[in-house]
Amino acid sequence: MTGIDENKGDDLSNQEQEGEEHVEVPTTAKKSCKELVVDPLEKFKGVLNLIATDLKGERTKGNSSEHPLFWKIQQCMKAPSQNLVNLCKTDSDSAFACYLVSVARSEGMAYYVRALKFVLLYREHFHSRFSGAHRVGGKNLKPVPDNLTHKIPDICNEFVLEYCKAFRDRLWMPKRSELITLTESLCSWLYEQGLTDRTLFTVSK
Repeated sequence: MTGIDENKGDDLSNQEQEGEEHVEVPTTAKKSCKELVVDPLEKFKGVLNLIATDLKGERTKGNSSEHPLFWKIQQCMKAPSQNLVNLCKTDSDSAFACYLVSVARSEGMAYYVRALKFVLLYREHFHSRFSGAHRVGGKNLKPVPDNLTHKIPDICNEFVLEYCKAFRDRLWMPKRSELITLTESLCSWLYEQGLTDRTLFTVSK
């Protein structure tokens, strides 16, 4: 069981069971790619460029399509849903990508942009914490499964209270309450899809 202590640390912003063998990409009823509320790739380059100077693990050299997550989102949009479970269980980037497609099919642009920013940061910290999780760009390169999806919730507390605290002076950094909400959303989705057995709880006093 993984928890986030809402009362620990300073505000981070200077602004204010084993599941079935099936991954639900949308959080609500199934929709085709044409029925996406927002295009999951539309804001990728802009958000990536906004925070790129603080992402140390990977550089895109001005081309967002070189970023592994960009390619994974495309893959999740095209792959039959019955094939996604194996992708997501064995590859953490596929899980992050499918979560973003889920958000794109159920939420508006403003929320999606916040979720994309959050996932790029969370993924960066996750990859820095677990050996073998770093990826290389390029859709022609064979992906190497990392088998770490089930561990994604494990870093939620240190992500909010330590990693993001280092960037609290950035204008783009969400405040802690929003980071907690987004973390809960990601971890709940993973649990509901049977991709992790970690449950998240929030300590509030």
